[in-house]
Parts: sequence; C-alpha cells; structure tokens
Amino acid sequence: MSRVRMVTVVASSIGALVAVGAVYRFAPSGQPEAVALYLDEQREERERLDDLYTSEYGMGTRFELTGFAPFEPESEQYQRTYLVRLGWKGTLSFMVDEARYYVTALEAGTSPDTQWSAEHAEQVRYVVVDLEITNIDAEATGKISTGEQAPDGWIRPTFSLVQNDPLVVATYLGHDASPDGASEYDALYMDLPKGQTRQVRIWFELSWLSPEDVPRELPCTLYISDPQAEGRCSVDCGTLRLQESADVERAERARKS
Repeated sequence: MSRVRMVTVVASSIGALVAVGAVYRFAPSGQPEAVALYLDEQREERERLDDLYTSEYGMGTRFELTGFAPFEPESEQYQRTYLVRLGWKGTLSFMVDEARYYVTALEAGTSPDTQWSAEHAEQVRYVVVDLEITNIDAEATGKISTGEQAPDGWIRPTFSLVQNDPLVVATYLGHDASPDGASEYDALYMDLPKGQTRQVRIWFELSWLSPEDVPRELPCTLYISDPQAEGRCSVDCGTLRLQESADVERAERARKS
C-alpha cells in the first residue's frame, strides 16, 4: 500500500469515528446515551416490579402465596417475578411460628452440611424455623430426579435466609416433611396433598469467615421465594439470640414435662 493510500485510509477511519461520535452521544458514565437510557429503563422496571410484587410479614401472621407455572398464558405478566419460580402453581398458606439460633448441629437437630462445616464448628451456627403450611390447591411445577412430573401431593417450596451481614453464608439444609420413599435427590419435596395442613421444621447452616465474626444475636429474614428474581415474599424473624447449651437443656426439659 502506498503512503498516499495509507494516509487516505487512516483519514477515512478517523472520519468514520467522528461520524459515529456525532451519532452516538455519550453519557457521563462513558456509555453511549442510548445504552445508558436502556439500562436506566431496565433498572426502573426492576424497581417497579420489586415494589409491586413484594410482600412482607411477621411471625405469627398467616398469609397465602399463589405461584404460577412458567410460560403459561395466565403467568405471562409474572415472567420476570419470583411468582413463577416458587416451584408450584396454585396457593399455599403459611404461618411462621418460631425461629431459633443454635451453636451446634446436634442442638439444632440436624447434621453439618459438609466435612468443612464439621471441622470448623467454631465458625458455624444453625437456625431452625418452625412453620405451618396448608396446601389450598397447589401442585408442583417441576420434575423429580427421574425426569418425571412430581407425584400428586409433592410440593417443593423455596426457602432462603437473608441477613444484613455480608460476612455470612446461609445454606438451606432441608426440612422434616419429605415424602416417604423420596430419593436423596428429591428430599427437598414436601408431602403435602391438597387440602392438608402440616407443621414443618426447616434448617439453615450459617458460616462465617472466622470465629470472631460469629454474632451472639442474629437479625434475619426468611424468604419464601427466589431472592434473585423481581419481588419477594419474606417473613421478619426478628433478632435471634444464640441458644446456649443450658438454654437448650432447659427447653428440652420443658417440652418433656
């Protein structure tokens, strides 16, 4: 390529960039204004959906939660919300009775989630939540581990525990209402046929970066939803005081008396 031609190509490229700059105006963030406007609109839509589809309750309050199956005509308006990620379609009724905060898995009535949890017990704690669930007319939307549709009466609610502490990781361990004969891969399903009510206990394991980070009092909120979706259903569990071994023993004696 001759020098004259090279200069012509470079000049043409610069001219194109200048033209693009004239067409695509840039926001203070450095993004093209059209992109920045799109992102702002998406953020505003997320906030609108979050406000519209958020329900917050306290312990001892009975409430109903209706789920929808994804990609069905009646669920079209809910596609971006947690209501299509609940794991059921129809309505369940909930009431959270009590939440407790324990030092050990044994005291909480469960087992450590992993070998790491067992070996680092000084920085691991457990939360137990007791709740009442009634299946008004709900059925599962997912499939079990065999690839088949979940049997009638099997329901799989999604639970998560949320705290304001960024140093803690909370893992949902499971519940005590698994259907008879369910495999370990389907143990998170509950045996809850339509029209029935049962008391359910669920467990969470919480781990911190170091023993010094573990609090004696734990503010926490139970989510009955996918926390990554727009909107949420939550129950404020208040601030839980760590149950010492003596407290656990007294409570156990009181239950037996």
